[in-house]
Amino acid sequence: MGFIFFKQSKAKKFGYIPRFYDPVKEEREKRRAALGLNDVTDNDDLRSRMRARWRKQIPVEKGPKYTPLSMIIYAVVIIGGIYIIFFTRLIDNMIRAFGLIN
Repeated sequence: MGFIFFKQSKAKKFGYIPRFYDPVKEEREKRRAALGLNDVTDNDDLRSRMRARWRKQIPVEKGPKYTPLSMIIYAVVIIGGIYIIFFTRLIDNMIRAFGLIN
């Protein structure tokens, strides 16, 4: 209800700053500086990279999620399970073996 017996400390902040070197980006920036294209914004750079990626992608055709064969296999397993449970003495024998019913 609001009774606190111990002082709870606040969560510590995660102060990781990733540092990495991208030689491709460095080379691209040097070429832009040499050509005088420093006024290109990050947004334009992002758009150009996205267009390049989209050009490379090949659409993948997906088949049906459930094929008729898999549906038949599922049906056989379900019907087999129902048959074993209701029309055989297997479950009764297992229950007696574990001593749950006399």
